[in-house]
Amino acid sequence: SMLSPLSGTAQVQFSRGSSFFSGNAPLELAINDVVLAQIQKGEGLSIWLKPGASYDFSIKPVHSLNSATYPQTRKITVDLKNPGTYKIVIGGDREGPTLQQEK
Repeated sequence: SMLSPLSGTAQVQFSRGSSFFSGNAPLELAINDVVLAQIQKGEGLSIWLKPGASYDFSIKPVHSLNSATYPQTRKITVDLKNPGTYKIVIGGDREGPTLQQEK
């Protein structure tokens, strides 16, 4: 039900850049510690949630036997106060993938 827009819901848009720092490996996106999707470089995803609550989103690389390290999972809490659109950019830095809400 999160993948279909409903009246009175808030749209949360995730976008993953295609820059060098975002890496090439797929990333695992979770909501409240439940895996929602894997996002590839350059992809985006929209979900619709009930406003009036806070949601924890996290991101981490999908690991394989060839992974050299296990970077820390990055988290962000987004307070969906009202219906509308909330944008979250998935990027990266020296420590791994990052999440940042656009204002």
